[in-house]
Amino acid sequence: MDQLQSASAALPGVDALSPVLESAGWGIDFRPLDPGPEDVAVQLALSEGVSLVRVGMANSIHQRAIPPAGYTTVGIPTMPQPSLRIGRREVQSESITFFDTASGFDAVSQGGFEAWTLSIDDRLLADTLALRSPESQLELAALPGMHREFAPGDLARLRSRFAHYLTGSLSSELIARARQNLDAELRSEIPALLLETWSAGTDLPYVRLASRMRALRRAVGYIEAHPRQAISVETLCRECAASASTLERAFREHFGVSPKRYLNNTRLVHVKRELQWRGADATIADIAAEYGFWHMSKFAADYRKLFGELPSQTRAGAA
Repeated sequence: MDQLQSASAALPGVDALSPVLESAGWGIDFRPLDPGPEDVAVQLALSEGVSLVRVGMANSIHQRAIPPAGYTTVGIPTMPQPSLRIGRREVQSESITFFDTASGFDAVSQGGFEAWTLSIDDRLLADTLALRSPESQLELAALPGMHREFAPGDLARLRSRFAHYLTGSLSSELIARARQNLDAELRSEIPALLLETWSAGTDLPYVRLASRMRALRRAVGYIEAHPRQAISVETLCRECAASASTLERAFREHFGVSPKRYLNNTRLVHVKRELQWRGADATIADIAAEYGFWHMSKFAADYRKLFGELPSQTRAGAA
């Protein structure tokens, strides 16, 4: 990539977000948790060695993502707003989180959540660190999983510079020279500013998982391993060696919905993706049955409630 590339879009849902973020090197699996509009707004600024993404989501989303390989990636909320939960940690607005490229992150965001993610080529960040502070003890290898909070105003300059690259003249057609200048500015300024800002924060301790959260992880793992099975809550309790009340509390704490609702929503998400990507060789009823939906009228009603459209409309839109 010779110079800065940028894009801005309003998307109809989290499924439409996948190819956009994949173009920036992300692997994602975002799933809606509650009924309502799935509208997503996304802006990108991509350069050689640096990618900056801003995403805003209208409703609650279960986010599972793997950042770009070979890059150091951070997440920064855009402003005071409903929090993001990663594990048991509530990620506050005045914070920076370094994501683990190997394991990614598993998070739940409330409706109205907006955040920037910044990915910097590991070599570029290491060179920037060496130039900025050769005697620094900061180890880039130790950053994944680290989280710091900041005093009000500490992130203002960083946020302002992010907005500079994602709004205004950057969103319009730029002459080649101007775009090249912005590209060089992004590569030289942002890594140094990130490291400078990070040094002003306060590390937060690791939050140990409660037993019910460990049960939740086992439950979600079992659900993922059996996508086409109509799993009952009783089966989930047995497989996770947890009581119904424990799972109920864990799912409502973490996802804001009951285990039964999460199970049903997950299967509906799988059906929607099949309707979008499979050809006409399989009927809607066939696909629904593959995921354990046998009562078509109830299936259609649940589908419409979650996604705001009928299964037939999803299929027609994918044709």
